[in-house]
Amino acid sequence: MSNLIEMSTCRSTVAEVASEVFRTMLELELLPKAEEVNESLSGLTATVQFLGELRGSVLIHCQEAQAIAFASRMLGEPLNHVNDDVRDVLAELANVVGGNLKSIFSPRGILSLPLVAEGENYVLHLSDASSSTTVGFDCEDGPFYITFTQAQN
Repeated sequence: MSNLIEMSTCRSTVAEVASEVFRTMLELELLPKAEEVNESLSGLTATVQFLGELRGSVLIHCQEAQAIAFASRMLGEPLNHVNDDVRDVLAELANVVGGNLKSIFSPRGILSLPLVAEGENYVLHLSDASSSTTVGFDCEDGPFYITFTQAQN
């Protein structure tokens, strides 16, 4: 595999994969935003890392209310605060989006276990990150963002 995947390819692939995952898992239609997003959020971020021929990560960023709405949809029951179920659902969404992207970009690679960060003023850094793109989405539960990063091998 060549060093880095073209960011325009990553952007369109992330939008397609995320739309399919959210439609299938949450019965939720996503509208990708046309422009790249450079907005930081408080709330929750779930991430999985790619290891092997592709090194990088996928991060799903959303506000607490949106993470609660996603979990309520997936679990089929109303939730009203962030708890382990909400974190688990967001982690699973990152895992499934990441797994689908891995199968496209790095079929022989491996995927880490998902991690979830939450709160205010947190920063996540991928060592050796060479490039990234953030795709914004609108849905009936509000806006959220998915970032795809790559590291130079």
